[in-house]
Amino acid sequence: MPGKSDHVGPDDDRQPTSTYTLVDTILLVGHLVEHRMEQALNGLSLTARQYQALRHVADTPGLSRGALGRRLRLSPQGAGALARRLREAGLVDYVDASPGQPVSFTITESGQVSLAEASSIVAITTRHILSLLPEMTVECLADATRTLTDRLEKSPM
Repeated sequence: MPGKSDHVGPDDDRQPTSTYTLVDTILLVGHLVEHRMEQALNGLSLTARQYQALRHVADTPGLSRGALGRRLRLSPQGAGALARRLREAGLVDYVDASPGQPVSFTITESGQVSLAEASSIVAITTRHILSLLPEMTVECLADATRTLTDRLEKSPM
């Protein structure tokens, strides 16, 4: 575990010097990007997570609650609550299955319209965020995050 002197706080302009502070930085960047996306999608009354859920349901009609949860890294209950909010907004529909069978989600016409609008907003916001970095850095960052995601998903805790 890093010593206290290795920690980079919010008022400290030193660069991270340990794995611990790199993880802190990754978490902070994730939070800031999600916050930017939330702000951008606010006019559509969508959260970033709801946008992701709509994308998955649109890509895979009949997606089960468990599969949606796995794709979003949520529990089936968390995915169900998220889908319930989307259903209440008229963006997805689902069929209650027989006992023991999974509930399946489909995107509604209204959901498709919202997803198209949201996708445009997300693309613009993404371009803005990435414009804050040199192109070479973006390419390296994309490669590094794909590699890290792949390895984290495959490695045991």
